[in-house]
Amino acid sequence: LYRKWNWSIGSYVTKEDLFKEVAVLKEDFLSTMKTALFVGSLVVLVIFTSSTLGIWYFTEELKETLGELVEKNRQLTKLSREMILRAYKDSVTGLPNKDKFEDDLSRVVVSKVNFALVNIRNFREINELFGMGEGDGILRMFGRFLKRLSKKENKF
Repeated sequence: LYRKWNWSIGSYVTKEDLFKEVAVLKEDFLSTMKTALFVGSLVVLVIFTSSTLGIWYFTEELKETLGELVEKNRQLTKLSREMILRAYKDSVTGLPNKDKFEDDLSRVVVSKVNFALVNIRNFREINELFGMGEGDGILRMFGRFLKRLSKKENKF
């Protein structure tokens, strides 16, 4: 009825039964570990893939945003140049205006400065007699004449 006591193992279980149980437990453990490693590997693969895709997506977004910023900077630089030209240039003659003269004069560090101030007397009468378009044309001609007379160093 009862099994024989095994003195070397210290139980009623035989060595063969113990080896069989160990083999079954080992197979069960290895099977569980294989499943756990497979699931763990899948989780790592999913995390790595989603991270890589996320990084790629945000990199593309950053490239696009950087391109937009570069374009906006170009536009701002162009508009800034245009504003400076408009602020310092007479729209009729194309010559530097009084504001440009005052700005240049404030930057001069030498003690001696030569400049000419030109006033066309009664120019209003020319505008009234011939019209604003003709008056502007005369001013443009006078501006070209002054440019030809001036030297390149004179900022004219």
